[in-house]
Amino acid sequence: MSLLKVGTHYAMLLDEPGMGKFPIDLVHLPANEPEALNGIEVLWSQIFTAEMAQHSGSLQLIQSTGAGLELIDFDSVPSGCQVAIVHEHQWAIAEWVIMAMVSLNREVMKLDRDVREHKWDHHPIQNPRSPSATELNSQTLGIIGFGHIGRQVSKYASALGMKVKAVTRNPPSHDVASAHGALSVENLNRLHEVLIDCDHVLVTVALVDETESLIGEEELEVMRKSSCLINVARGPVVNEKALYQALRDGQIAGAALDVWWQEPTKPGDLPMPSKYDFAALTNVLMSPHASAMTKEVIQRRLQAAYANFDRFKLGEPIEGVI
Repeated sequence: MSLLKVGTHYAMLLDEPGMGKFPIDLVHLPANEPEALNGIEVLWSQIFTAEMAQHSGSLQLIQSTGAGLELIDFDSVPSGCQVAIVHEHQWAIAEWVIMAMVSLNREVMKLDRDVREHKWDHHPIQNPRSPSATELNSQTLGIIGFGHIGRQVSKYASALGMKVKAVTRNPPSHDVASAHGALSVENLNRLHEVLIDCDHVLVTVALVDETESLIGEEELEVMRKSSCLINVARGPVVNEKALYQALRDGQIAGAALDVWWQEPTKPGDLPMPSKYDFAALTNVLMSPHASAMTKEVIQRRLQAAYANFDRFKLGEPIEGVI
């Protein structure tokens, strides 16, 4: 049986042990050499361009390394070629969201800076006044999008005593919502009603035409002044200017941002994450799209990809096809 020829842009994958039933011929594809795709049957990457399509006569499957699709030019995908994604990141991202909410509630960034600068302003001896930090218990979390990530966050948050309300384009049954710890999951058109009640608002919805700038000036005005926004979806789901101004002016209390309006699209890219100076704001927790980056996520995604390579070799249905 001939080896399945799998090409990847990610050199690190070459060092990973094979996890499938069948050995594969794993080939590194330099980012600037699209002609290296000639003869490749499976592309293991989050990137596919029109230029790459010109050398993809043998390509039958694009297996993404993650769940994002914005770097795949679907208009250029060869006829008959399937595109599959993997998730396996919901547990890691849910932990990051809990960390972010706790950090914002307990002013962790400020306390860390103070001790580094030998300040004791928040020590109980120096500051006997009522603390400003709050607990997650009994607070309300609003989740925008109730897919893999939203559901896992709902489970974790409800276990900590939070009241969870969600909105999504296709709400599940009450039983499904309840099983994941949510009090309610409404249609996305009830977004404003949910925002009014929330101490934290989590954005997990996919970026499509309908969700670009879903959170804008009007939505931020509806939110409580004491509330915080957490975005683990994609930067453009939130209006860049509106969020910066809301944080700068104290219209909302804070934000935790793991995704940005400009991000690297290839190794060596170093774009500014935003045209606004979020780094100068002390009420923002910043992260480089790393909420899903754990050893366990990588391991599960490797296993899921190799399982699909086995299915491809056996002529079985591929999982995660878009």
